[in-house]
Amino acid sequence: MIEESDFEVYLYVSPNKFSISVFTKFNSKTIYFKEHLFNSNKTNISQQELENFISQNIFSIEKLLNQFVNIIYLILDTNQFFEVNFGIKKQINHIHIDLVKERIELLQKIKNEIKKNYMNTEIIHFVITKYIFDDLVSNDFIKNQSCKNFCLETKLICIKNQDILYFDSILKKYQISIKRIISNHYALNLVLDKKISECEMGFKIISGFNKNEVFLLPKNVENRGIFEKFFNLFG
Repeated sequence: MIEESDFEVYLYVSPNKFSISVFTKFNSKTIYFKEHLFNSNKTNISQQELENFISQNIFSIEKLLNQFVNIIYLILDTNQFFEVNFGIKKQINHIHIDLVKERIELLQKIKNEIKKNYMNTEIIHFVITKYIFDDLVSNDFIKNQSCKNFCLETKLICIKNQDILYFDSILKKYQISIKRIISNHYALNLVLDKKISECEMGFKIISGFNKNEVFLLPKNVENRGIFEKFFNLFG
């Protein structure tokens, strides 16, 4: 029997198409894929059609895996997302300093500011777009770079909690929780291979395709260092 830690389930939802895929984490193999296309150019997602699609496919997936599906990654292709660009700067008192801690503090401040100014909102994608070390602008973090001023420029893709609750309430009918939400628009702009499915794009995003994306971890994560407790950056 495949353990839950060995596979991931991705559900793609748009007004004109639903798809669902199961990937094995150890070799990224697709072991299940189904999609449903709609003939009309709809602008709204039909709750009943989505529930029918989930019901039909979750039963087949659980039969394949010989176990229940408890969590899912949800890829949304809707206009419910909005983008916030945020820059922050810190003056460094010591020229020779490990900037890892400084980066953590700045990222935490950005997160807190977004939460304060955009209430009832969840951060879906948290991306560092630029690092600025005095006059040096870089796409990559240089932890031992000497500088007097350290700046971060970031892009945050957010969604209202009420929009999440809509999909959460549907999936809860099948005892499934949303592990993470992915913006399909974000994935399309990042993963340039248009031959792969939306679920495959989502799998790449979650696997760390963008080295400058910050993954926020739950507050109750134990036995981690301060860096991993707040953020997980790839690269």
